[in-house]
Amino acid sequence: MLDNIEQIKSYERQLIFLLNLDGWALQWTGEGYESFDADGYDDSGNTCVLELKFRKKAYRLKMLEKYKYDKLQDLDVQKKYYGVVDSKGLYIFDLENITDNTQFIDCPNTTVFNNHDVVDMGGKRQKEVYLLGNADKRYFYNFNFKNLEK
Repeated sequence: MLDNIEQIKSYERQLIFLLNLDGWALQWTGEGYESFDADGYDDSGNTCVLELKFRKKAYRLKMLEKYKYDKLQDLDVQKKYYGVVDSKGLYIFDLENITDNTQFIDCPNTTVFNNHDVVDMGGKRQKEVYLLGNADKRYFYNFNFKNLEK
């Protein structure tokens, strides 16, 4: 279930454990108010941060909110990664490879966390986002996350 912040934190820790088995060296940072969920080193030895987003549904294009992108870009590390977890697996995007092509889209007004930079659209809100496709991803891990859809 993705309605419970403690369950999300548990998934974050489990994913970081699995990434570390694949050559990453990450520490979970999810207890604080950082703009990322893990920091440490990627599988190439670069200092990095990783922000994770969990989705109940698998979408062809993955969404990254511009305000999250901007917060990550302000950090002093070699690599900034954005990971999207859905029922098909874990997609990790290297933000160095993202082109500046934001657009505004209407999104449901639901989140486990506090709302940021939102325009009230009567149950929906408009967000400035990057839409990321397969060509943008750096890594893909094909884990079985079927229980995210519940």
